[in-house]
Amino acid sequence: MKKKIAIYNGQLYMGGIERVLINYLEKLSKEPELDITLIIKENLPEKNVFFSEVPKNIKVEFIKTEEMCKKTLELRKDKKNQFKRLQY
Repeated sequence: MKKKIAIYNGQLYMGGIERVLINYLEKLSKEPELDITLIIKENLPEKNVFFSEVPKNIKVEFIKTEEMCKKTLELRKDKKNQFKRLQY
């Protein structure tokens, strides 16, 4: 029976933590007795630059959809509008 491991990271933007995470995932992905799931908070393909480097045998789940992330960014831009601030 495989051991299940879930690893959470907010995003896969350019950074040191993300680079270390990818290296760690590459090593773990070679272990046949592990079932690994990577959980990412935001699905923003243009910002998740390390996403393509995640090993193919690791499942990736997103907490927020791409649509939700874009809507949040849109609402965040218009902070003077009280209704949009409430939605945000």
